[in-house]
Amino acid sequence: MSISFTEGLANERKAGAEHFDMGHNHYGYLIKQDGTPIGVGVLHATPTGEFCGASALWDVSMYAPEHRPPCWTLNSLEPVDVSPSLLCLRCGDHGFVKQGRWVPA
Repeated sequence: MSISFTEGLANERKAGAEHFDMGHNHYGYLIKQDGTPIGVGVLHATPTGEFCGASALWDVSMYAPEHRPPCWTLNSLEPVDVSPSLLCLRCGDHGFVKQGRWVPA
């Protein structure tokens, strides 16, 4: 079952997630392990208005080498800046996280 972007974002906030507005109707949050930032998540709406998200990890050391996901480069933590671009595998949303902002590809 899919939910609207507005409802999904509201549910995330109720759960205590701390999001920052990245512009272009995208909201970011830091993914943490043991309190240490290891990646960035990007919440966005699909073209039909459904709740969706993608993420980029810059620290994948907790994964066994044979199971490691792709790894991004952390250029800056504040404001968050990673490379290369992010591509949402669910809806095809594609862009860059640059200086805490979403830059469509």
